[in-house]
Amino acid sequence: MRSSMARECDERMWNLAYRLAQSGEHQNYQAIEWELRAFGYPRAPQLLCHERVREKLDAMCAETWKGFVHDISYTRRSANDSFRRISATRR
Repeated sequence: MRSSMARECDERMWNLAYRLAQSGEHQNYQAIEWELRAFGYPRAPQLLCHERVREKLDAMCAETWKGFVHDISYTRRSANDSFRRISATRR
C-alpha cells in the first residue's frame, strides 16, 4: 500500500501535467513528461504510461497550441497593419 505522501506527490504531478498541457508551451505528452522529470517527478514516465492519459494530454496540447499559434499570428497581423498605417501617414 502506498503512503498518503506518495499519493499526494502523484496528485501534484497530475495537476502540474494538466496545467502544462493547458499552458500552450508544450506540443505533446513527451514534452510534458520531460518537464515533469526536470521539476523533480521521477515517476512521470510510469504515471504517463497509459495510452488514454497520453491521448488526453496530446489533445489538450494540440487544442491549446492551435489557439496559441492563432493568437501569435493575429498579433503579428495587427502589428503589421499598425506599422503599415503609420508608414502610410508619414509619406
